[in-house]
Order: sequence, then structure tokens, then C-alpha cells
Amino acid sequence: MNFATMLEAAKTDPAGADFGELRRAWVQSPESLHTPEEPEQGEAMQAAMEENDHTTVAKMAGEMLIADPISIRLHLLAATANELAGDLPASELHKQIARGLVKSILDSGDGMSIESAFHVVSVEEEYAVISLFGAEPRSQEMRQHEGHAYDVISVVSEDGTQEGEIFFNVDEVVSSGDSGGCCGGNSVNLHGAPASGGCCGGKAAHTHEPSQHNQPKSGGCCGGH
Repeated sequence: MNFATMLEAAKTDPAGADFGELRRAWVQSPESLHTPEEPEQGEAMQAAMEENDHTTVAKMAGEMLIADPISIRLHLLAATANELAGDLPASELHKQIARGLVKSILDSGDGMSIESAFHVVSVEEEYAVISLFGAEPRSQEMRQHEGHAYDVISVVSEDGTQEGEIFFNVDEVVSSGDSGGCCGGNSVNLHGAPASGGCCGGKAAHTHEPSQHNQPKSGGCCGGH
């Protein structure tokens, strides 16, 4: 089954979709070789948000999802904008897709070690998980282990009281060519990651919903290693 067919099936029945397979199918599809969003898109979106033009934000998020249909950040943004614009069915669909995408990452491991690393297919997914843990990235190190590539992200809790590491298997990220950007190098300082746009949209992934899916409490990955 090709990616487009899988995506339509997921939209029709999010509860029955295999979002892990959907994510992997996306990075292996020709459609994923898209041009990253232009700065103008982010600026226009920001302007619409500042004007509380929720209908425009929802429309723009939907257009951007055509180019990046498994973006957790964009689905969360679309969910919030559609809800505020009064389109509750559209909002609920985006929430369900975002939940499914997040859950498929959390089900792949616990992020506590190389052996139990979260499997991600994009840099944005790393940031989505970090945000879900209520943490902020400090630095990143790429490691090789038994033929696999891993990002080890040093994080700190939002209140600055706890530090830890989150481990990501980034084989799919490397093979797709998305290894650059905020998490692309070795020991990159991740403070100053873009607040909007960029490779992950900063903390936008923290906007809405899938918190009920195994969200860590105050310990989690910032509980110390």
C-alpha cells in the first residue's frame, strides 16, 4: 500500500491506523522529498495568529500539511485553529492524528537508553517528544552503535530543576537526509532553536492535546540518569 492510500485510510479511521507504518512509509515515499516551508509562510502564519484570524491559520496549516502530512506540530496547530474557528470535526480529526503519531513514537521505546531509544523519522519528532516531556533541549550528540545512528539529547526541565538525556534512534532521519538543522551535528547547542518555522517550530508541538498518551510526570527523562 502506498503512502497516499495509507494517509487517506488514517484520515477515515484514525483509531484503526498504524501510525508507525504511516510515518515510515512517508520518509520512504517520493513525496517526502519536498521543499521545506519558506520563511514567508511562517511570517504570514504568525501575523494571522496575532490577529486571532483562526480561519486563516487553519487554512494555512492545512495547506502546509499537504507538503508535510505527518508533522505533529502542524496537526496540533490545525487542531487548535480549527477548534477556535468553530470547525470541531476538523479539529477532532487533527487531534486524533496527532495522538496517533505521538503514540507510535512513545510505543517504540522509552528514550532512557540506546537499547530503548525512541524511533523517529524526522528532527521535528525529536522536538515534539522533548516538548511532550515538559523539557527543553540543551545539547545534542550523535552516536553510532552496532550499525545504528542515535541522537542523545541533553535536556533540562522547564523550571530548570532537573536534567537528563533522551535517546532517539535516527536511522530513518539519516537515511532521509533530514539529519541537518537543529539536531544535525555533533554536540550542537540547541538553545536558540527557532520559535516558529525552522525544522520543528520550537515549542509549537507543546500546544494542544496528545498529553494523555503516556505523558511522563515530573520524573521521566529529566529524572536524572
